[in-house]
Amino acid sequence: MPLTSFRYTCLLDRFPKSTFILSQLALAEYNLKDYQRSQTVFETVRQIDPYRLDCLDTYSNILYVREDASALGA
Repeated sequence: MPLTSFRYTCLLDRFPKSTFILSQLALAEYNLKDYQRSQTVFETVRQIDPYRLDCLDTYSNILYVREDASALGA
């Protein structure tokens, strides 16, 4: 696990419901081209706060790249 992802994961131990930290972790995974892990983290963010719009463009791009049309349309 890269250092950045590790640091965000350590922060999540203290703030497990922080959508900001989760979004930053998802962006870090996205930039590392780990789309599966990034999508999973973004889905967690959406479960915690379904009205959050920050980084939604990146999540949408992941769904497009992974050709997940059903999730993209939801």
